[in-house]
Amino acid sequence: MEKIAIVTDSLSDIPEDLVKTYRIFIVPLTINIDGVSYKDGVDITKEEFYGLLKEGKMPTTTQASPVEFMEVFKDLLKSYDYIIAIILSSKLSGTYQSAVIAKDMVDPKRIEVIDSRHYSLGNGMLVLQAAKMAVAGASREEIVQKVYDLIPKIRYIMAFDSLDYLYRGGRLPKSQAFIGNILNIKPILMNDDGELKIVDKVRGQKKVIRWMIDYMKNTG
Repeated sequence: MEKIAIVTDSLSDIPEDLVKTYRIFIVPLTINIDGVSYKDGVDITKEEFYGLLKEGKMPTTTQASPVEFMEVFKDLLKSYDYIIAIILSSKLSGTYQSAVIAKDMVDPKRIEVIDSRHYSLGNGMLVLQAAKMAVAGASREEIVQKVYDLIPKIRYIMAFDSLDYLYRGGRLPKSQAFIGNILNIKPILMNDDGELKIVDKVRGQKKVIRWMIDYMKNTG
């Protein structure tokens, strides 16, 4: 039976206990705040990160580099037969391309890099499924096929109490964010083939919940 290592990036947001239980290997992105750089999940915790957001700090992220992936891949291939790396959407970050470059530089025959077309827990669900299968002894072909089968089936919708972060992240003009906050307008966002898109806008939290319930009923 092949020993298969499952690798992902830190934006998969997988809880630490599950990372340990299913032996998932994380390559951290870099978070930049006020001129200081932190390795996500290494130098700064999720709780600390969200605390800085509440203080009004606006972080940016830097993709993981090919060198960082190369170091992880080389180390894992000393004790594993094969690596499957499931990386956040290539439409949102260059991290996927970094992993591809690293694969080609290290050992392309023993590494599979998958563009999940998802992010955060959407990507995390794919990674967890792959990791559970690897622990259970599934083959590389079975794991890769399962991941590709699941990619188009994962859907998620979200809404925000405040439009400030959408404005700061460049997804809304300042004027729209200002007016939207005053009118209590809540944009509803959805993953669309690897991109985050605003699909509707409603007024008030109750209408957000109703919209989401109706969407789930209508889409099954």
